[in-house]
Amino acid sequence: MILRLRCDKASWLISESLDRKLLLHEWLALRGHQIACRGCPIVEKQLYLIRRATQQSANANEAALSQITLSDAAKDRLKSAVRRAENGYN
Repeated sequence: MILRLRCDKASWLISESLDRKLLLHEWLALRGHQIACRGCPIVEKQLYLIRRATQQSANANEAALSQITLSDAAKDRLKSAVRRAENGYN
């Protein structure tokens, strides 16, 4: 598998490694491929950069949302709308 790994599979493994720990044979295949490939290490850096940026954006959005306050009337309207949606009618 190490010598036969293509860039598309390597890119998929890089992406997978962001979400889970790779199995030993996957990790070895990916590292072996990256020794011989010039492009895949760049893809890995780009994916890590994208992940960091989206995490930072999500944290900023969460902080901004925590500062939003609603009036009691607005809260009641939202609760009512959710109940209507749960019951399947407006």
